[in-house]
Amino acid sequence: MTPQRFMCSLHSLEEDISVILDCSNYCGTVDEECNSESLRGATCLDVGCSEFGIPQCTSNCRLDFSTCDVSDGKISFRFDLQTVDRAHETRWEIRDDSTSLWSYDGSYRNYDAFITEFRCLREGCYIFELFDEGNDGICCGTDGLKFGNYSVFINEEPITDTQPNFGSSTTHNIGNCTLLPLKPTEMPSQLPSSMPSQILSENPSNIPSEYASQIPSKELSLHPSQKPSSIPSMIPTEDMDPIYIASSYDSQCRPLFFRVSDNTWSGKFSTNNEIGVSGGGWNYVHAELTSRILDDEETFTIVGDKSQVGAGLCIDSCNLESNFGIRFRYNCVGFYGNRAELLAADSNDVEYTVPVDKPDSNTQGFTYDRANNCVTHIGSASQTCTALPAHFNGNPVRAIGQVWNSASAIVSSNRRMVQVPSYNSTSWNSQCREIEFRISENTWKGRWSNSTQIGITNRPADKTHIELTSRRLNDGEVISVVGSSEFVGIGLCIDSCALESNYRIKGEYNCVGFFGNDTVMWATHLSGSEYSVSVVNKPSKIQGFSYDHVNSCITHIDAINGSCTSLPSHFDGQPVRAIVQVWNNTFADIV
Repeated sequence: MTPQRFMCSLHSLEEDISVILDCSNYCGTVDEECNSESLRGATCLDVGCSEFGIPQCTSNCRLDFSTCDVSDGKISFRFDLQTVDRAHETRWEIRDDSTSLWSYDGSYRNYDAFITEFRCLREGCYIFELFDEGNDGICCGTDGLKFGNYSVFINEEPITDTQPNFGSSTTHNIGNCTLLPLKPTEMPSQLPSSMPSQILSENPSNIPSEYASQIPSKELSLHPSQKPSSIPSMIPTEDMDPIYIASSYDSQCRPLFFRVSDNTWSGKFSTNNEIGVSGGGWNYVHAELTSRILDDEETFTIVGDKSQVGAGLCIDSCNLESNFGIRFRYNCVGFYGNRAELLAADSNDVEYTVPVDKPDSNTQGFTYDRANNCVTHIGSASQTCTALPAHFNGNPVRAIGQVWNSASAIVSSNRRMVQVPSYNSTSWNSQCREIEFRISENTWKGRWSNSTQIGITNRPADKTHIELTSRRLNDGEVISVVGSSEFVGIGLCIDSCALESNYRIKGEYNCVGFFGNDTVMWATHLSGSEYSVSVVNKPSKIQGFSYDHVNSCITHIDAINGSCTSLPSHFDGQPVRAIVQVWNNTFADIV
């Protein structure tokens, strides 16, 4: 290391102004990030960008990621820093409401070094905070003659309120931060809501709406009208069936589709059965998730308009939406239409391939074998099931489709034929969502179901309302509800394609549960005879449990000695879904 470069790293130095320091040059030093011969394994994925594009090495042996392709649904962030003689005091962080996403806590070089940081972020609103441990910003050197500065760019557009003389820290909102709470209008709506409010207004309008609601309120009015409406409701309160919102119930029984976007962006689109990309050149890619996890022995096939099409699968997780693609990802594998191999990556995201006896084709797909942890490409001449990486074994997986070079592709087939209702396919089945109730757009026979509450009113005491929850339970997950009385119950059922038409706490072989007005867990033998197990200390309007998938048991929130009550043996290893029941004019809320 030359004396000048050694001086660049010192935290305290009486600088001889006759020495001209070149602190921007990292070449030949321990800080060298790359050189003309090697990027040292750096990829665009290192900064959250697309696998397509290659970082460059500058003449100062620093990595430049600004050449990386910004993935669909993401924005670019660039931070330019001009340092002075105490750059080691500078650090920064990008965070959302609660989580630090990117940060730098190292030691930047002193004395007129010019540094650029580049990242890709999911579209959204973030906070960028710049810190100075010397509590005097970055504007000025110790001699008062040198001046530091910084700039921030989002999608290469500069933000305008930067100020280097900021004290100990300064913050900037970056990204899409333009959405503000809506203020109420001063005039009444000409077209009222089609759903009644669940909460009485604190300041009701003095002017009635010109049009009657099409759906009656579930509760009796505290101040009923003295005159009949001139435009009566078109939907009676009683004697009808619920109109469920399909996106509120994640079902493995739906056909397999792509995740749907309501708009096109940067030349890319996703409908329920087609994805596509236009413009941007050969390496401009669009990858999309499918609507739910794959079932054992299910086949996923897509047909492209050219061979620049790929089909793959990824281990499903709460992070999958922000990190998926066929290449260079440890938790994803896949096939390309113009390559005779399975593409995979090791734990360092270094790519490797496995030969597959398939031809080049614009039709790509595979059959998933969960039991043997392998996939059989639809074009395999020998129909060999190609082994998946070992860490895929036992994990849920989700199919993905990918196109590039201005290609498009449609979902072709799904060999598992199941007769199901035509649901709204814009939702996708994610185990990472908050657990809620399945939602109905209407009330029926005194019953209602919204995302966090179900209830029954103005019905005989023996009439019940039982509702499914929005997704399967995760191992270790806790669900609890609070009823308006002890006439509330909670349970769980083995999830299946038949569950929507056959579920209840008592008298159902594939369901068990608790009632608030007793102290046992109810279950049913295959013969249909019921039995019970003592579980809780006393009746309560608060009911709930934690689910232990590994040990096939549930612990009631008020369990005697906190014991985990064993589920029937046929529940072992099966996916389960929670249900809630109310009766005798009671309502219950998820808490």
